[in-house]
Amino acid sequence: MFGAGSRGTRSVPGGVPPQSVGTIDPRLGPWIRDYLDGNGIPLKGKVYAIGLMWASILLSCYLVPLPWARVFMLTSAVLVTIYILRQKTLHKS
Repeated sequence: MFGAGSRGTRSVPGGVPPQSVGTIDPRLGPWIRDYLDGNGIPLKGKVYAIGLMWASILLSCYLVPLPWARVFMLTSAVLVTIYILRQKTLHKS
């Protein structure tokens, strides 16, 4: 039909064409490419993502006095952590 799938190219979240993923940042490009190709996420990437996410969520919970917002942020952090941990870990070869 219509769209990226009809031209034989892979649809990428955010509309970024696959050939430009490596040009975003030479350091992050391989991580993003490996994730999108289904190869997994490096352990270092998982640690960075989870650590920075929790640091920012905890700071936000400290700064935001609304209990419902804190519950929402903490629930989101738990669910995203579970999602990241369930992703395949890419081992160096």
